[in-house]
Amino acid sequence: MQKLWSKPVSLFLSMALVLSAVSVSPGILAKAETETLASWNISSNPSEAPSEAKIYATDGAFKDSGFLSTNAAGSWGTSTQYFLAASGFDGEPGTKYWQVSLPDETKDSTRIAVSAGFRRSKTVTANWKVQSSKDGDSFSDVANGDFTISATSGGVKAVTFGSGDTALSLPDGTIAVRFTPADNGTTSSGGTCYINDIIVTGQTGGGGSTETVVFTPSSAPDSNGYVPGGTTVKLTATTDAAIYYELNPGNNEPGDGTKYRDPIQIHDTTTIRAWLDGGKDHPQTRTYKVDNAVVNTIGDARKAGEGHTVTLTGIATHPYANSSLGLYIQDATGGIELFGDSVLKDAGIQPGDTVEATGDTAVYNNNLELKVTGVKITKTPGEVPAPKDVSISAIGESTGGLLVKISGAVVSDLSEDSYKNANFTLTQNEKTLSAEMDSRRGDDYSAVAAKVSKGQTADFTGILQGYRGAYTLQLLGADGITNVKDSTPETPQAAPVTADPGSSVNAKVGDTVKLSCATADAKIYYTLDPAAADDNYLLYDANTPITLTALPATLTAYAAKDGLKNSEKSVFTYREKFTGTYHIYFGQLHSHTTLSDGVGSITQAYDHASKAKNLDFEAVTDHSNYFETASEAQAHKNTILDGSGSENWKEGHAAAKAITDEKIPNPDSADDPGSTFLGIYGYEMTWSDGSGHINTFDTPGFEDRQNPTYCNKKQSASNPCRPGRVL
Repeated sequence: MQKLWSKPVSLFLSMALVLSAVSVSPGILAKAETETLASWNISSNPSEAPSEAKIYATDGAFKDSGFLSTNAAGSWGTSTQYFLAASGFDGEPGTKYWQVSLPDETKDSTRIAVSAGFRRSKTVTANWKVQSSKDGDSFSDVANGDFTISATSGGVKAVTFGSGDTALSLPDGTIAVRFTPADNGTTSSGGTCYINDIIVTGQTGGGGSTETVVFTPSSAPDSNGYVPGGTTVKLTATTDAAIYYELNPGNNEPGDGTKYRDPIQIHDTTTIRAWLDGGKDHPQTRTYKVDNAVVNTIGDARKAGEGHTVTLTGIATHPYANSSLGLYIQDATGGIELFGDSVLKDAGIQPGDTVEATGDTAVYNNNLELKVTGVKITKTPGEVPAPKDVSISAIGESTGGLLVKISGAVVSDLSEDSYKNANFTLTQNEKTLSAEMDSRRGDDYSAVAAKVSKGQTADFTGILQGYRGAYTLQLLGADGITNVKDSTPETPQAAPVTADPGSSVNAKVGDTVKLSCATADAKIYYTLDPAAADDNYLLYDANTPITLTALPATLTAYAAKDGLKNSEKSVFTYREKFTGTYHIYFGQLHSHTTLSDGVGSITQAYDHASKAKNLDFEAVTDHSNYFETASEAQAHKNTILDGSGSENWKEGHAAAKAITDEKIPNPDSADDPGSTFLGIYGYEMTWSDGSGHINTFDTPGFEDRQNPTYCNKKQSASNPCRPGRVL
C-alpha cells in the first residue's frame, strides 16, 4: 500500500485529535510518562479510494505502523488543505466509520484517551459515537463516547464527549478506535465527514503510576459542549490518596492547591486542575463551559453567535421550500434562518405565522442559522412584516436575516449560472451588494431578465442573508423587483491631484510643493490639517507653491470642476530624514489565519507569536480574495486606499493594534532588548492568472484581483512571496 505523506502545516494549526496509548514490550523503552506514539497532519488525498487507503502516521514512535482508514464507500472530498474529507457514511448506524489502528505492540497499553476534530456537511448526521477494540476485530461502545459534529465551514473543530471533555478515556489495552455514526439522521451517500490532525500519545512502560483523578459532572454537556450554570463536579481517586485542586490556573505551575472535600459548583466557564497527594507534577485538567449568554430575541441570538441552545419566536416571512433554502423568521430585533428539513417539512408553517423554534445556533457558509429540534405555530393566520427600507451602506448585523427593500439601486452586473439562478450586483451611492434569485424558489434567471436589465435602476425586496460581514440579498421571487427605470448616465469625475514632489521621507522645513491636475481648468483645494472638513480646504494658487512650515506634514487635496464629480482625495506625507539609530529585528513576515485559509484565529496567532522566543514581531498576511465576495471584487467595492467595507480586514488590523498596545517585552531581542512585541497586519495580494502573490504592508485598504488598473500606493511596502510565471 502506498505510504501517504503530509505537507508541513501552519504554525497555528490547532491539535484536533489525540490518542493516548501504553505498551509494555521488550522492543520499546519503558517510560513513566506519555509520549507521542503516532500523529497525522493530512493535507492531500490518498491515491487509493477511501475504502482501500491506509494513511500512515507522519510522526511519532509508531509513524511507520499506525494508520488511519475508513470503510466509507464514497469518494474523497475536494477540500483537503486542512482535513481529510470522505463521503459514503450512509447505511445502518455503526456500519461506516473512521478507524485509527495501532500496532500489536500497544496491546498491553493503559491510560488511553482520545480526542478528535471533525466537521461535516449538512447531509451527514450530527450524532456520532466512539467504539474501541482490544483485538482489532471486536468493537464495543465506549462509556461517554457520544459526541456531536457541527456542520460548519473552514477547518475541523475539536468535539466534546459525553464526559464533558475533549479527551475521552478508553479501556486499557485498546489498539483500535472507531468514530461511527450513532444514527442515520440526515445522512446521504454524498454527505461528507471531515477529520484531521491526529496524534497518538501514550505511556509506553509499566513503571508509571496509573493512579488518577476521575471528574464526574452532575450534568452532561449539551450538543454544543456546555453544562448548565450551577453544575457540580465530583472528584474521586482510584486510590485512597487525598485530592488537591485549583480553579482556572492558567499556565501557572501548580501551587499548594485546595484539599478536595465537596463537589465543586461552577457558574461560569471553569477549568479544574487536580492531582493526587504527592502527584503535583502530574496534574489532570478539565474545562467545563457554561453558557451564560442571555438570548431572548433573535437580535440576542445574532449577538451571541454560534454554539447556543435557544428558543426564539418570530414571524415567518416566506413559505418553507426545502432543506437548502430553509425558512426565515424575524422579530423586531432581527431575522434568522431555521434549518432542519425533518422538523420543518411537515410543520405547515405559512408566511405570516408566528413560530416558536428551539435548536442550536450555528454558522454555515457565512450565515447564522438555527438548527431546529422543534417548532410550533403559536399564531395563525398572520401578516408578513413590511420590508424594512435600508440603504446598501447601512447593511450590517442589525439588518441581517430581515426582509428588506433596497430602493433605487442600479443593476451593475447580471448573469445566469448552470442552475439557471440569476446572480447580480446592485450599486447604490458607490456601494455594492450581491443579489441572487435562486431558481429553486420558482423563478429563475429568465424571470429576472424579463423584469430588469443591466444598467437599469429598480427597487429590490428580499431576505438579507449573511452574518458579520458579507451579505447577499436573496429574492423570494421576480415580483420582488419593482419600479424599474433606465439609469441616468454616471457623471464623470475630475482627475486626481498630483504633487511635486510627492510623498517624501527626506523633506526639510521650508520645502515647497506644487499641485496639479490633468483635468483642464479644474480648481484644486487642499489642507495641511488631516481633520479639516471639506469647506475648510484652501483654494490652491498655481503661482504660489505650498510651503512646509513644520514636519511631519500631511497634505490632502482634491480637484473640482463644474459638471464633474470631485476627484478622489489625494494624500501626500512629508517627513524629515531619519537620523536615529537603526535596529535589527527578527520576525515572521508571512502567515495566515482563519480570516483567509489558515487555521487558528488572528488573536491566537498574535498571542502565540508574542510568547515565542527570539521573535520581535509577527506579520499576518491573509489572502486578499478572502476579504470580499467575487461580486464585491468585480464592483471594486474596496480599494487599496479604503478597506473599511471588509469586516475581515478591520478585524485583522484591530487585532494587530491590540497586541501591539499590550507592549509585551522582547527581552531576548538580539539588537534591542528594550523593545516590545509588534503586531503587523497586511495582506497577500492573490492573483490566479499566473502573476503570483505579493505580501503588501502599510496600506489603508487592499486591492482586489479584478482591478485592471495598477495602483502605485506610496509609503507602502511589498515583497513577492510566490512569484508566478508572469511576475
